[in-house]
Amino acid sequence: MAREPPEFDDEQANAEAETAESPAGNTGLLHRRSYLQLAGAAVGGAAIASAAGRANAASYDVVEVDAGSHEVLRVGAGETLENVLIDVTADGASATIDCHAPNTTVRNVGFEGRMDSPPTGIIGASDTGGGTSVIENVYLGDGASAGHRHGLGLWVSPEHSGHLVIDRVNIQEMGDNSFYCSAPGNSGTVELRNCYSANSWVAHYRLAKGTVENCVALNDERHEDGRGIWAWAPGTVEVRDCDLDMNGRHYAIAAGANGSGTHVAVSDTQYSTAFHGGIREANGSTVDLQQGNGTNPDGSRIPDGCPTSAREAAAGGRTQVQATNRIELSGQFSYRIEVDGEIEPAAAHAQWLTEGDAYGDDWAEWWLSGSDEARTVWEYTGDITSLEVTEYDGTTSVRTLAVNGDELDHDRYVTPSSHTLSLAGQFSYRIEVDGEIEPAPAHAQWLTEGEAYGDDWAEWWLSGSDEARTVWEYTGDITSLDISPHRDRTEVRTFAIDGESVDPERFE
Repeated sequence: MAREPPEFDDEQANAEAETAESPAGNTGLLHRRSYLQLAGAAVGGAAIASAAGRANAASYDVVEVDAGSHEVLRVGAGETLENVLIDVTADGASATIDCHAPNTTVRNVGFEGRMDSPPTGIIGASDTGGGTSVIENVYLGDGASAGHRHGLGLWVSPEHSGHLVIDRVNIQEMGDNSFYCSAPGNSGTVELRNCYSANSWVAHYRLAKGTVENCVALNDERHEDGRGIWAWAPGTVEVRDCDLDMNGRHYAIAAGANGSGTHVAVSDTQYSTAFHGGIREANGSTVDLQQGNGTNPDGSRIPDGCPTSAREAAAGGRTQVQATNRIELSGQFSYRIEVDGEIEPAAAHAQWLTEGDAYGDDWAEWWLSGSDEARTVWEYTGDITSLEVTEYDGTTSVRTLAVNGDELDHDRYVTPSSHTLSLAGQFSYRIEVDGEIEPAPAHAQWLTEGEAYGDDWAEWWLSGSDEARTVWEYTGDITSLDISPHRDRTEVRTFAIDGESVDPERFE
């Protein structure tokens, strides 16, 4: 059953006055033209060391935050912070990027580690001089510890008066919004594009005026549930080419708050409807569903170029296989996929699939349990050379088998579930099936193919002795059954399918 979320609009309005300043007593800061000039130096107590990414990736610097410490990295007017890994893996370590100035750039930055004691705003941004500031290729996907309002991903302050571009930023598992961009109201604009957000309360993308383009929002059971898009006054908020996959846990699009309405224009977007229809229009707000929308979102999709790890972001871009194809599977079955390129799980599924166990360079072999959440997406290059679907726990139930969004012909790839037919007594019989049939291994030595059975038929007899018993294995269904006397007698002691007694007359 869908849950109606509590509303905290008034409390959130008060939060609009908050800033991204870190708690009192934090002394670390950066104020320079080029962060990279300080490589190897000690800044605010944080150790900075040089590191290299994967082959052909740019080098980056590392800020190691001590246990229980909080570091602030400030970016001044016209300055750039780039190619930095911020290591907050130590107990109680946390960090803030503070860029409240005109024409700032934050690029290729990764936060590594889940923050136990996150600041009010982990990234605080505003272009306060009417210019254009940019935040791009940033990873904050390791999240914050569980707790009320633990972690605010990216905060845009009320002083924002210019244009802020947020491109290819990955934020997950925050307790107080992933992208909190609504505070400026009618002052300044925000452009969100190619971003990813998962499992953050209160909202994934929250803004008052601007655009959300080619972004993905996901709620599942791993952390908190938030609105996909939360549009505040005055608007307009334009939503284009997005996937808002709420899984029945919150609204995909909510418009209006604190007594004020807004306008949202939505196009070419897939959104969930399981939670009260998926859309909320409050305080006279309107949500205009324009062309190209649908209700089949893919929350596992990581927009092209959006980083999936902290080190990947710091090195300057995605280093995983750049898949050109995606195969989605859901239901209850086992499967094996082989490709002539490379294959790996989509980022949202990778944590449950171990390389070498579930997949290798050119193969994937796994199973789905049949639950509502039983779904996996794989990304691969090249072509699929082999795809086999078989039963899992005695059942083959395929809900989804799709490549790049196009459903495949299930019959072409699904190996039907096998059944056993146990017979005992004294009678002759002929069985026909719409699949294949053969004797069980323990009985095969007495039954000759071509004489007692073929691809889709079996014809034999039972003598009536205590040992007169045969077990057949078959796929598909029995389409024809003929039982007749053997030596003038018909006695059926056993006629069982998969261990359960069945009346043979049902097949006559």
